[in-house]
Amino acid sequence: MRNIKRKIIPLSLCVSMVLGSQLLGAETTLLEEIKVSETAQNGSSENGYVVKETNGVGIWDKRSLQDTPYQMSIVSQDMIENTASGIDQIFKMNPVVQITKTSTTSGSWNTPEINIRGFSVSGNHILDGIPFSWVEGITTEELERVEILNGLSGFLYGVGYVGGAVNYVTKKPTHERLTNLTIGTTGNEAAYIHADLGGKIDEKGKFSYRLNALKQNGETAIKNQKIDRDLIAGALDWRVTDDLIFTFDASHKKNKTDKLTASVFSNQSASILDPKQGYSPDWTFSDTSQDRLGFKSLWQINDNVKLRTAYIHLDHENDMSMPYVYDNYDGTYRLNYYRSFPHTSTTQGAYVYTDIDFNTLKVGHTLTMGVSGNKTKSNGIEGAWEWVNLGSYTLDQLNNVSRPTYIGSTNNKTYLSSRNEKTNFMIGDDIKFDENWSALVGFNYAKVEEKNYNINGEKTGGYDANDVTPSLSLIYKPFEDLTTYTTYMKSLESGTIVGDFYSNAGEIFDPYVSKQYEFGAKYSLSQNLLLSSALFRIEKANSYEKQTLSKPTLTQDGLVIHQGLELTVTGKITDNLTVVTGGTIMDLEIDKAVSNEGKKPTNTASKMAKLYAEYNIPTLQGLAVTGGAYWTGKSYRDEVNTDVIPSYTVYDGGLRYKTKLDKYPTTYIVNVTNLTNKEYWRSSTSFGEPRNIALSMKMEF
Repeated sequence: MRNIKRKIIPLSLCVSMVLGSQLLGAETTLLEEIKVSETAQNGSSENGYVVKETNGVGIWDKRSLQDTPYQMSIVSQDMIENTASGIDQIFKMNPVVQITKTSTTSGSWNTPEINIRGFSVSGNHILDGIPFSWVEGITTEELERVEILNGLSGFLYGVGYVGGAVNYVTKKPTHERLTNLTIGTTGNEAAYIHADLGGKIDEKGKFSYRLNALKQNGETAIKNQKIDRDLIAGALDWRVTDDLIFTFDASHKKNKTDKLTASVFSNQSASILDPKQGYSPDWTFSDTSQDRLGFKSLWQINDNVKLRTAYIHLDHENDMSMPYVYDNYDGTYRLNYYRSFPHTSTTQGAYVYTDIDFNTLKVGHTLTMGVSGNKTKSNGIEGAWEWVNLGSYTLDQLNNVSRPTYIGSTNNKTYLSSRNEKTNFMIGDDIKFDENWSALVGFNYAKVEEKNYNINGEKTGGYDANDVTPSLSLIYKPFEDLTTYTTYMKSLESGTIVGDFYSNAGEIFDPYVSKQYEFGAKYSLSQNLLLSSALFRIEKANSYEKQTLSKPTLTQDGLVIHQGLELTVTGKITDNLTVVTGGTIMDLEIDKAVSNEGKKPTNTASKMAKLYAEYNIPTLQGLAVTGGAYWTGKSYRDEVNTDVIPSYTVYDGGLRYKTKLDKYPTTYIVNVTNLTNKEYWRSSTSFGEPRNIALSMKMEF
């Protein structure tokens, strides 16, 4: 992080300059203590999973979710645990997220592929407020919450982040004693055991900790598919004074899937497939690991000035052999495997923000200045990948294809293959005019640099781009429970470097700037019921996959315009009925293009509606019936819109029972996904998973 640290120095000077200033109108603020009871209440099943505040959005510090002028949905720890089915289920249940590929499908790299507002946001990862291009194998057991931001967010997180972004917030130390043990299975024989521990280390609570450990191993609902997961994650808080706190964290996690679900290229009806088969040999696999070291600090320097810092270091390793199946339309299917030998990468991310409170006349300000960024160094292996045609087979034969002899070797020479660095210089002002009117105004000087190298250390390509991306939000509250807003934002987009999977591998597209206009409203119908809605328009450079005989070709041409309406409702309809529901309606169009003018983008549903509900049985205390219905509208496989992916609806159902074993609170969960065992295409290459039963038992000691 040498370059980023050097750019942070001016912030320290700014802090020194303001220490002696006579700023007006702020009250003394002490850093809050973290309590398990507070965390449980905020986003618990008892209050309808309604979360009152964000963990922080980009440059802005924690703020009320209702008064945040962006569409967001926050999945609390309680809701994460109550799904019992893993990270894929969290996104499946979200009203504005379209899953295009699950985390155990070929090409997903152990993380689900998702669309928000019609754009792929699979690489728009944020970890504890720090933006990254990729975070390996997210594990739900390490998460305190998932914050899903809809729409363009370039000002907030810098380069990229068009359709939306996902902030994975890891579990923090607690002051109250926490000793939870959960055993269960995410389906079939994929059993796991998870321990979640926390509390004060010393009597005064100067030091507190959190420790999570997980082990899972076994066969999933897919025949002969096995998952093996390990996690150990720890965090330590050091409350130096009432105004200064340091947090240190570290983790190691490993995710391996044997027999990946195949990516299948076919436009036949999904009824020809048996989802339990997976259609790949058991020698295919994905094996990833990640080691993390992190640091955060929060310093209330005086009544008016606060300094926030964070740093995360990630080491990744990937090793995989992925199956791709192509329909020959003669009753046989061609099987290709993509072998990527172990390659490693190191990513560092950081931010430093200074918040300064002051008044000008009767107008209140919180001025925030800061720097954020990340850089990645990737190492390749000579002959790192193979793309091999193993021949044609019937569907029944695909699971039994013999393992090939790999051409490459893990002993081949390792070399530096690429460097990527993204940096953001940001300034923003949170302005409060009066009780009804406020605004968020900010500018981000975003810079991105990419360099690629061959095995001899020679630079083979790359790019360097920068731009100023502004954001303006005007907020009007006609009364306390209703917030309306309008937001404009721009984002600098990296020029795509076409990957090895495509026939035009190595081609570099031009960087571009995307724009978003949004009008929204958030209404707290009650203390535990929040309605959120938005009209939006996003303009972005258009890219699509053109199917060719051997490999697809990635193409960039013209603009794609997504405009639409989204609506979500979260909370308690009655004392016993909780819903998380909503949907999206969009008008999608390719504009100013040489080809496919007026067509719709591929793999993007323009309509979507979802409902998740829980009902507490009044006559049986502690028992709740759960269920969901998730509808995704039609989309297109091809760029000329002649090949339709039909709409589909998937139903889930389950039970949750809270009781006590001896004196220990215990929660039992049963969750059945795809109740009707429906066969459907999720996207042009991904088919739906079969019926699955997840079980868990959590004891609180």
